[in-house]
Amino acid sequence: MFKSQNVVVKSPGRINLIGEHIDYNGGHVLPAAIDRKVTMWFRKKDNSLCKVNSEDEGAFTFDINRPLQISDTHWENYVLGVVDGIVKARPGKLGGFDCVISSELPIGAGISSSAALECGGPKLLVVRTL
Repeated sequence: MFKSQNVVVKSPGRINLIGEHIDYNGGHVLPAAIDRKVTMWFRKKDNSLCKVNSEDEGAFTFDINRPLQISDTHWENYVLGVVDGIVKARPGKLGGFDCVISSELPIGAGISSSAALECGGPKLLVVRTL
């Protein structure tokens, strides 16, 4: 963990009690948050380098001022996709950061571990204002 962190985000997993995979087709769903979560610790940096460290999956770095590239490591693309969306929506507002990710959600178990990871990403803009 960081000795001093700026923002801590806890994003819960979810289950669909009814309607798995029909929400994007206009069907009815009943999702619910569960007690397991993804926790992300963010710290801003004074440069354009970003380091993301998953306690379970490893680490990667990128430069926020260079075009983002799709990664061959699947989980990294969830982070990169959120960062890319923020950079496009709010040009010049996002700078370098460090992030440590810890998850209680099993990957691929159908409890939205990727969505929990993506939902914490927009807090990067909060990190930049501290």
